Amino acid sequence: TSYFIDNLQPGTTYWCILHSVSNSGYCYQPGVEISAKTWDAEEFNPREFTAVVQSSRSISLSWQAAETSDRSPQLYEIACQATEHLIFRTSKTSTKINTLQPGTKYWCSLHSVSTSGYNYQPGVEISARTWDTAANNPSQLTALVQTETCVLLTWQAVKNADQESTLYTIIVNSDKGKSITTLETSFTMMNYNPALLYKFEVFSTTLAGYINQPGAKTYL
Repeated sequence: TSYFIDNLQPGTTYWCILHSVSNSGYCYQPGVEISAKTWDAEEFNPREFTAVVQSSRSISLSWQAAETSDRSPQLYEIACQATEHLIFRTSKTSTKINTLQPGTKYWCSLHSVSTSGYNYQPGVEISARTWDTAANNPSQLTALVQTETCVLLTWQAVKNADQESTLYTIIVNSDKGKSITTLETSFTMMNYNPALLYKFEVFSTTLAGYINQPGAKTYL
């Protein structure tokens, strides 16, 4: 069973007592108690939190400032968790985190901090996965027109594969639904239209089916 209570005050601790009631209206004792603090008003929280992966070891974070703060300049606390736990503070609305682990998913939370050191709740959260190591990605992808309807793609093999034969995934114009796989380091694309702009991407694929990022890309 559950019950929803609305129209409460922001940032307020409420103590709630629950009793079962007899047919005569008597509240059986002692009941159970619990407390909960409502989130702080929206204007105390930053918004539009975004994460952009820069490399296998860095992520850039940016956000829109909280509308209200009791300190100037505003102070923000960022916490990012994965195999390690990173916590730091900044008065800016963007930052770049370096020295991260390759191929790792990080969960980052962002809170505005009051003058007393309290983190306004709930803050905002976002996740991002750093790119895989360069050794796990193909490189030097080139696209060479062979005929009016044919393009030859070639690339340099990965240096650190987890299997004897590396499987490569080719994606044209971001259409993942029509991806192509090959064990070779070259592929001939048919039905090429010289009047169109093409983006070619090649990724190495692990035994588990994961596509290593960021792969290699070129335009034609």
